[in-house]
Order: sequence, then C-alpha cells, then structure tokens
Amino acid sequence: YLGENKMKCKILTVVLVFSILMSFSFSVTAQANSTFTTFRSGVNYLSSSNRFYQADSITEADFAFFKDNGITDLSIRIFWRSITEDPNVIDNYKRLLGVADKYGLNVQLDFWTRFTDDTDWARPEFLTSIFQIIRDPDVKLQWLDFVADTMHELKQFNCIKSWTMMNEPFIKELTDTALFYDCWSQQRELMKSIDSRPLSIRFSLGDSPWSEDFSKTEAFKVCDYIAINEYLDPSNSSYTRYSSTWDMFNECVLDCTMASKQLVISEFGSDTGDDEAKRLWYERSLELFREKGIPQAYAWCWQTTNPTTERFNIYPGTPAFFELSEAAGQNVSSPSLNVNIDTNRDRYTKWSYVCVTVTAADRISLIPL
Repeated sequence: YLGENKMKCKILTVVLVFSILMSFSFSVTAQANSTFTTFRSGVNYLSSSNRFYQADSITEADFAFFKDNGITDLSIRIFWRSITEDPNVIDNYKRLLGVADKYGLNVQLDFWTRFTDDTDWARPEFLTSIFQIIRDPDVKLQWLDFVADTMHELKQFNCIKSWTMMNEPFIKELTDTALFYDCWSQQRELMKSIDSRPLSIRFSLGDSPWSEDFSKTEAFKVCDYIAINEYLDPSNSSYTRYSSTWDMFNECVLDCTMASKQLVISEFGSDTGDDEAKRLWYERSLELFREKGIPQAYAWCWQTTNPTTERFNIYPGTPAFFELSEAAGQNVSSPSLNVNIDTNRDRYTKWSYVCVTVTAADRISLIPL
C-alpha cells in the first residue's frame, strides 16, 4: 500500500512539473507574441574632448537634424576624469541636456568606465587603475560620491529617460567578480534613492553574463533593462569581434524575453569597408534587431567636433545614418523564442524549441528539436 502511494505521488509530481513547465512555456510564448511596438533609433553622441566644449549652435544643428530624421534617442557618456579636472564641464552637460529638452529627445546618461584596457584618459589622474572603484573601499566611496553629485546636478532635465551605472565591466582577476556585484548593489541603491528612472549596465557582449563572465541572476537583479554593446557582422554567423559570438547574442535575446527584461543595443556599428558596406551592415543589423523584438538601438557613433578621429563616425549624415533614420518608427516583431539568423539568406530561419528543465538560474533550457 505504501509503495503504491509513493508511485502515485511520483506520477502526480511528474504531471505537476510537466504542467508547470508547459504553462510557463505557453505564457512566455503568448507574452512574446502579443506585444508590438515601433523601433526607436539612437546615436551615441560624442565630444572629441569628452567635455562638450562646443558652441550651442553645433548642438542645436545636430539635435534639430536628429529630430528631422527620426532619431529620438541619445546616449551620452559622463567621464569622472572630465568633471573632476574641470568643474565647468557639468555646465556643458546642462546646456546639452537643455537643448535635448527643447527638441524632445530622450537621453540615456552613462557613467562611463573603461576596464578592458584600463586606459588613463577614462579615469581621474589620482587613480592608478579603474579597478580601484571595486577593489579599494575608499575609492569606491569617492566614485559613489561622484555619481551622486552628478545625478543631483542633472536630474532636473526631463529628457533623461535612464542612467547606466558602468560601461563594459571586465573581469581581470577572479576576485573581481564578487567585488563588481557588491559595487553594483551599492550603486543601484544609491542611484535609486536620488532618481527613480530606469538603471542598467552597458555590457560588452563578449564580457557579459552571456559570455559567462558574470551571473545572469546578478545582472537581472540590478538592471531594470539590459544594455548590450555588440559589433557582430549580421551577414556572417561565425563572425566574432571583441570576444563575442552570435550564440551569445541569441541566448541574451531568449533570456531577456523569458525574464521580461527589455533588451537595448547600447552600441553597434561598423568601421569596415566603404560607405556602401557600412550602409549594408546597418540595414541588416537594424532588420535583425526588429526581427528579434529589440525596440531600441544606439549607433556608435556621432561626433561633430574633430570627426575624423572616430572611424565609426556617421556624421554628418552618411548612408549608414540614413539606414538608422529609415528604421525609426518601423514595426518591431514581438520578442520571439524561435528566431535565429541564417546568413545563407538575407532573412532568418525558424527553429523550434521545447522546454525541458529549470536550471539553477531559474530559467527554462531551450533545446533545438
């Protein structure tokens, strides 16, 4: 009798688990297939000195041009070094954001870091390494003070729609991982106490939770949306750059869909080939983003002042820029669990998936049939 009850319990447990999985699978698919939106085109708006000492007439002309051509979103980076060395720089940002308000543009403000090569131009001179932000408790407090002071100065502007806490965190030593998580947690709590607008981290795809450098759980915990920098060739499924792959990209799309996190492409672009090659890169990238259900992407980059120093530049309106312009406002497919790239054609091939298990990271594993 006891053996028979145990067998019944096992059968009921299997049926229950299967029902839960099927229910979850259906709810994800239903959610993914019921949401439609239009695409928002953006640019990373740069200053050659990272201090925006440019005439207001330049800013006015650029932002009017963006508005006239459907570019609704700007990503603007803030350098700790620039503001530390020159207190007048904060006023340059205020003028810049005032013009963005005037033209009704949306701004993502980025607290910019550069961990990959630890370059000195991206950190204050009193630091010997940008990793001191996470490794040295005193420097971390200075970093957080800088973030708080800057937010208090700028949060008045309605054009600010989101903030990013860091750019491209990078694991140099094994102990850095936990230190990043601790810093993110503290920084999120601080920033949310100052302003309620959404927060994220600009991950390089090749140094992200989808390259297994960071935990997806930790990223989803601190990010209101996921921001990814990627430079993959949309016409080459085996293409890699900056340690990223299309497999990472596809997994990121799936995970964000299942976690109900909006995925934003915070950087993409090309410095390869002539104007036509770059135009085609933009055309196919933007088409892929919309097919994947990604509603927003920022091109790298637009730089008006000293433009020849930036090889990715789409100033003053290159063929690539007008692909970005044309994509603005176009329909975005619902976030899909079954779209993959097929570079033997100009469109995409469908794959079928089945939910089979729940992993330790509380996500559904997807296995191609």
